[in-house]
Amino acid sequence: MFALIFEAAIVSAVAYGLNAMRDLDQGFIPAKPGRREASSLLRSPFGLAFRLSRNMLIAWVFAIFVFGASYGTVLGDIDSFVATSEFYSMVIGANPDFTTAEMFVSMVTSIMALFSTIAVLMAALKFRGEEKDHRAEHMLSRSVSRTKFLSGYAILAFATAVLTQLATATGVYLSALSVLPDPGDLTLGYLLSANLFYVPAMWVMVGITLLLVGLLPKATAAIWAYFGFCFFATFIGRFPGLPEWLPKLAPFGYIPQLPVEEINYIALAVLALLAAGLSVAGFVFYRRRDMVA
Repeated sequence: MFALIFEAAIVSAVAYGLNAMRDLDQGFIPAKPGRREASSLLRSPFGLAFRLSRNMLIAWVFAIFVFGASYGTVLGDIDSFVATSEFYSMVIGANPDFTTAEMFVSMVTSIMALFSTIAVLMAALKFRGEEKDHRAEHMLSRSVSRTKFLSGYAILAFATAVLTQLATATGVYLSALSVLPDPGDLTLGYLLSANLFYVPAMWVMVGITLLLVGLLPKATAAIWAYFGFCFFATFIGRFPGLPEWLPKLAPFGYIPQLPVEEINYIALAVLALLAAGLSVAGFVFYRRRDMVA
């Protein structure tokens, strides 16, 4: 303990000494000069949107992969894990036709889809941040249309939904292989399907965000309130005693809970079309409105 205190004192003294020597707002390691010309990636609205959100998205995809892997490690002793947890026993439920591992993975996919939606919404709302900080004006004053500028962030948000679901499925599968001698039906194809089925619901959330950006730009924060309701309706709605119609007020309530529920491709198609319609409406309203800080 005394060694740690002594080490902290030495490091603090060195830090104060270096701080007294350096120039104001400067460091000891000089900054590298930037490129003389922008890369080809930055010469498109999507490239700019990706560059501005790259670090955030990489961090989110990695975090989601880790979370998925952490859930997968539980599968090796899932029966005793669920038996000792009243909370998970209530949320997962019991079904004699399916194993506890399959029921647990069904719950994990819904939780991770909701968690991943945060990254998706952040990617879509990045555009609104650029507009509020008056940086969008520099782009739109050039030969860049509003449609192209907004489309860069929209495409990035839609793609993020797919990437995060792939990260979840891969994380759960790889960790399940390390703890289960025989994964059984928990194959990579099954996990990919179970997670990717949530993409249309996540796209609907993007569509709502784009509609708010175009129609009510100062109220875009309302999407977080609706997301909170979606989390409550989808996850907490699993508890017995709550009305069965509650999850249907959120797009995630129409996603099949594999393997318990059958796949409803019509519902998935309707969600995808709804997401497209909301997005188109958002683009139309955005083209017609003034720039709003």
